[in-house]
Amino acid sequence: MTSAQADPNRKPNGQFAPGNKAAVGHDGSNAGAPSKEHIRRFNDAIRKGVSNDDLARIVDTAVHQAADGDRFARRWLWDRVVGKPTQSIVQQGEGASELTQLLRDIGAKD
Repeated sequence: MTSAQADPNRKPNGQFAPGNKAAVGHDGSNAGAPSKEHIRRFNDAIRKGVSNDDLARIVDTAVHQAADGDRFARRWLWDRVVGKPTQSIVQQGEGASELTQLLRDIGAKD
């Protein structure tokens, strides 16, 4: 698109125009997200369609692939058997102890 052509989805200053699906405050901003009901039905269908034997074969395949060096199979197994690692914060410098206390205070309110 050249500068001479106007984009109907944008204002002259480059911001999204009203009605643009990516604009802030657009009432259909979650139009692409599936509903909770849709996700529930999808998960129910998967549970009904996958037997325990199917799951055992899937895990067995992943174990063999991981042992053969497949990093994706290894990560998949690790995340499900051991769990994903939690993020930690390393505090250094002046004010670190105050930040630690503040984070404790915030956590205690939950």
